[in-house]
Amino acid sequence: MISLPTHFTQTVVGVHKEAGRLWLDSFHELIAECEARWLLKVLEPFPLSYNFVAPVVLQDGRSAVLKLGVPGLDWQRELAAIRAFAGRGMVQLLDADEEKGIMLLERIMPGETLDKLSSEDERIQCLADVIKRMHTPRFERWQACSYVSNDSRLGCGTEKDSPSFQRGDRTDS
Repeated sequence: MISLPTHFTQTVVGVHKEAGRLWLDSFHELIAECEARWLLKVLEPFPLSYNFVAPVVLQDGRSAVLKLGVPGLDWQRELAAIRAFAGRGMVQLLDADEEKGIMLLERIMPGETLDKLSSEDERIQCLADVIKRMHTPRFERWQACSYVSNDSRLGCGTEKDSPSFQRGDRTDS
């Protein structure tokens, strides 16, 4: 059974109040559900802060990462962003359960840090390459909002984000 550090449980309750307490109460059942759903083995978690994040081994031996969090607006925003980028310049989402606050992510291993590159020009080029891979045309970003909802608190479905406004063909009377 996974033991959650006190600082993590205190943070979850401090941030999410009653919803955090309820989430912590059901944590072990959530882990068991993930293990059964994806036939995975959860390993020792990474250092925890606001979400539970741990490496896992899938049935076929591949590595992945399980991320669990208290469902809510912040969780929905993060999931929408990961879906919108679709692995371009960042981690790929393998599966998710938005209502339960579950993400199964590809496991990426760190490479060299930018300070290991020999020149500032190389560091800038490396960063520019990542940003280029992450580029999402505005219309795709609008479609990604539909993953979440048309809730204006999410910055989706509002007039300022609508495709017609972004194309510049909005007319004010």
